[in-house]
Amino acid sequence: MKNDQFSRLAPPVPPVRVLRTLPSGPSDASTPVDHCVEVATFTLKPGVTDAQLLALEERIRAGAIASQAGFMSRELCKDDASGEWLIVMRFESRAQMDAWLAIVRTVPEMREMGALIASFGTNRFFAHRA
Repeated sequence: MKNDQFSRLAPPVPPVRVLRTLPSGPSDASTPVDHCVEVATFTLKPGVTDAQLLALEERIRAGAIASQAGFMSRELCKDDASGEWLIVMRFESRAQMDAWLAIVRTVPEMREMGALIASFGTNRFFAHRA
């Protein structure tokens, strides 16, 4: 897959200066959280193509998440050597991200994506501090 196919799906995002693990909320109240970042890895089921995933990703970005309060961006990257995918999702706050995660299984495109995934790896939340 050519890099230009991935770059057209990668919206511009603010530069990340400091990421801190965010298990249940900001740990340093003296520095305000600029936004919340979720990082997750996954692999696709055998027979699922990159093109299928990327076409679905376009529909996901144009769907319910686009109007979700606090949504900033969603990015996909692939490690061609291992076949592992990385998703980076940004919301203005952890509460807004949690609101999305609470309804994600009710969104048809997200259920469709779940059907393409063989396994999940890492799933971590971070606070971006300016």
